[in-house]
Amino acid sequence: IAEYEQADLPEDFLPYDIDVSDIIQHKDNPKRVRSLIKMTIMFLLNSGTPSASLKRAWKANSELITASMLPESKTPFHKIEGNPFYGLSGIKHSKELVKRVEEHNYYAKDWFGNKGGRWNELQAMDSNVILLVMQELMKLNIGFLAYHDSVIVGKSNGDILEGIIKNSWKKVMGSNRYCKIDTKF
Repeated sequence: IAEYEQADLPEDFLPYDIDVSDIIQHKDNPKRVRSLIKMTIMFLLNSGTPSASLKRAWKANSELITASMLPESKTPFHKIEGNPFYGLSGIKHSKELVKRVEEHNYYAKDWFGNKGGRWNELQAMDSNVILLVMQELMKLNIGFLAYHDSVIVGKSNGDILEGIIKNSWKKVMGSNRYCKIDTKF
């Protein structure tokens, strides 16, 4: 969205890097708070009433977790622990959380709170980038495996893939300033 909106953000800007420790806590895994912030962005992008949608999801999942922890429940603990709301506290602050996430990601304000969302526009951009990447890899006869917004190639083709991703991103988005590539071996 930042690229599409031609936002002028700091190089180290991260959409999920928001201090909400005064309103949201996790008893032993702060990564869950980041996941909640990411989920909040999804509600902002896909719901006409993001605060209410987040609160409903949080409440329903909290009830499910509670019921699953009862002695008569046959739910394995790893499934309970895998719930994104497990161990989080702060549901009463869900409206404030949405407000802070929205303020932090001000450049995307026109994308937030639209009934039905604008996810299809984002998905189309993402798909167009990956489609171009796959076409270029095929032209070069480089084997690959595409998965969602990731592409796997042999280590020896990593630099080639990175260049192709940047060029494809620029063709679709008009710039590659915010093209972030996470390389793993």
